[in-house]
Amino acid sequence: MSDIQDRTIQATAVEATLVAGAVGLPGGGATQMGGSVACPVCRTMNSQLETYCAECGFLLGSTPGADAEPRAEETGCSLTDDRTGRAFPLHAGDNTVGREACDVLLLDATVSRRHAAVTLTDGGLTVTDFGSTNGTQVDGAPVPANQPTPAGHGSVIRFGSSSLTVSAPGRAADEAPAPPAPVPDEPAAAEAQGDAVATLTDTTDASFVIALTRGDTTLGRRQTCTVPLANDPYVSGLHALVTCDELGCTLADSGSTNGTLMNGKRLAPLQPESLLDGDEVQIGRRSFAFRWIGPAAPEADEPAEAPLPSPAAGDQEP
Repeated sequence: MSDIQDRTIQATAVEATLVAGAVGLPGGGATQMGGSVACPVCRTMNSQLETYCAECGFLLGSTPGADAEPRAEETGCSLTDDRTGRAFPLHAGDNTVGREACDVLLLDATVSRRHAAVTLTDGGLTVTDFGSTNGTQVDGAPVPANQPTPAGHGSVIRFGSSSLTVSAPGRAADEAPAPPAPVPDEPAAAEAQGDAVATLTDTTDASFVIALTRGDTTLGRRQTCTVPLANDPYVSGLHALVTCDELGCTLADSGSTNGTLMNGKRLAPLQPESLLDGDEVQIGRRSFAFRWIGPAAPEADEPAEAPLPSPAAGDQEP
């Protein structure tokens, strides 16, 4: 065998060994797989391909804050996941709760990435929802978005479908401020009724009478309306407009969500319709009867009387 042939055979053998090693065939080295990394918080082993720990949700590759544990020991407060039993220490101030890069990491698809905050102060503990998709509850009561809500030792806070129990010895839940008393729906001022040219009377509550004076009368849920209808969720902020003069009144829907009905017919937005004595007006869940009390009640145009037929020539009297 020539020297050239011998070198060719050796090179072919080396190449085959390299190829075998690359694909994991016998005779070659084992195929290298992705390694694993231990979570620095809970020590769970995770694939290097993972971004967050599969057990606790910690951002792999980052370093836990050096002052996290001392602060937790100082407060002695925590949130305990009712499902897994894992305790999340709480530090003084705001503790963010969410699915990514938060102080309290919850691997739950119903929890928003930045869901809420639990704020710990010397005076107590509050929960603030950040407008999350699935909401937050404290002891079964919904937490309004962006409004701190009191909680305390033993409270159960629900973020999406994850429930956590508060451990905060010495921090009882402050009594939530009483909700503001609902503003009663009130008709126009009594003194204005002396100048009224018409009225709208609630068909189910005769004591609720709206006095309509010359000019514009606005009706809606806003307190800036002439007649606020604050207790009806079906009424828009500015719902309808009644305009009166010495000749009569018109009603117009202001582009409300649920519309304004007159005698069962929905009005076109911003298109005034004449009100006649006895018309029924529906706004939200209220129904009103219109009554004209001005100088002369407007009435519907009556059809002109048809002339009597002329007698036929043969029917004329002699």
